[in-house]
Amino acid sequence: MPRELTAEQNLTVQGVTIPKLGLGTSMLRGDDCAEAVRDALELGYRHIDTAPSYGNEDAVGRGLAASGVARGDVLLTTKLSHEALDADGVPRQLAESLERLGTDYVDLTAYRPLAGSRLLDDEVMRDVAAAHGKTAGQVALRWLLDQPKVAAIPKASSHENRTANLDVFDFDLDDDERARIAELALRHERTIDPSFAPEWD
Repeated sequence: MPRELTAEQNLTVQGVTIPKLGLGTSMLRGDDCAEAVRDALELGYRHIDTAPSYGNEDAVGRGLAASGVARGDVLLTTKLSHEALDADGVPRQLAESLERLGTDYVDLTAYRPLAGSRLLDDEVMRDVAAAHGKTAGQVALRWLLDQPKVAAIPKASSHENRTANLDVFDFDLDDDERARIAELALRHERTIDPSFAPEWD
C-alpha cells in the first residue's frame, strides 16, 4: 500500500503543497527512469524532479502514466537551463520578485542531499544512525527535512533505496544529534560546482 504523507511531511508555498521528500531523476534514463518513477509513485512519493538537461522528461512522463496515480496528485518539478537563465535575465527578475514578495514565498530543495554518498561513510552519521537503527543516509535526510522550508530530492536507482528514503519520518533526532550533524554541514565542502555556476563566497 502506498504511504500517505502527513501535513508535517509537506511544505505549503503560495498555496501549493510540496511534499518535502521527492525523487531525483538525474542520471536516470529511458526504461530505468520510467520504472523508477512508476515504483516511487506506487510507494507513495508525490514529488518528482527532472530537468531538460537530464534528457529524461519523456521517461518521467511514461513512469507517471504507468503508475496510475492521477497527474493532479503529483508535484512535478523541472528547471530552466542556465542558457535560458542567462538569456532571459531570470536571476534579475527573481531577485526583484524576492525583494517585493519577501522570502515567505521561497523554499529550498536539497539537490544531491547525500553529498554523492560521502555522508554515508562519515563517523558522526554512522554513530547517530546506529542509535536509531537507521542508515546514515536516512539520518541525513531526516536532518534536512527537519529544517524549515526545505525539501530533498535524493536520486534512488533501486526499489530498496526508494523505500528506505521514505522511512525517515518515524524517528526524531535530539538536539545534540542535530548539533553534531550541523557541524558537518558547516565544513563548506562543495560537491557540485558546474562550469556555469556563479562564484560562491
